[in-house]
Amino acid sequence: MNNYSYLFDDFDKNLDFSEELKKRFNLDDKEFEKIRKNRDSHELIKLVKKMDPDFYKDSPFISIAEDLLKALKESLIEKLVIATSHSKGRYTENGDPRKIEKFQKTFGLFPNCKLECIELKVIKKTKDRLPNMTYLLPNYKTNEQVKERKLIEALVSNLKDEDFTKAAEEYKEKTKTSNNK
Repeated sequence: MNNYSYLFDDFDKNLDFSEELKKRFNLDDKEFEKIRKNRDSHELIKLVKKMDPDFYKDSPFISIAEDLLKALKESLIEKLVIATSHSKGRYTENGDPRKIEKFQKTFGLFPNCKLECIELKVIKKTKDRLPNMTYLLPNYKTNEQVKERKLIEALVSNLKDEDFTKAAEEYKEKTKTSNNK
């Protein structure tokens, strides 16, 4: 693991930085102090990475995105809803703006795709909000508790945002051509 402690010199020197972290991640003083004392902790590294405004810009897609993109391009999907969670208090009810931006530049280029931002505490009630759907979830430990789902292998994909742009253009051209017939 890389040593990230140099990033956190501000913990001791800058009270505003510490208060911003606590506020941003809804940490109480006890939780914050535990993380602050162990500067190389996995939790601290995770928090700092999540604070990065480019966090989702640089994040890879998982392998199912390739299949979904291909199916969208071939008009095999009538409607695709991508549900994503966010913590209450960190973001507005609309969700994490970084996730929204990533969606708009990728799957959002297709008219039959929708992003559904769901507060983390109500994620288990998603089935009520989005009924009559097939749920594909990455095979993460946290998703094992979700009933009526299909777990998929979450491998890293080589897809880039530009692949979505190209596929969306091809889709629009194909749709335009088939509508003119």
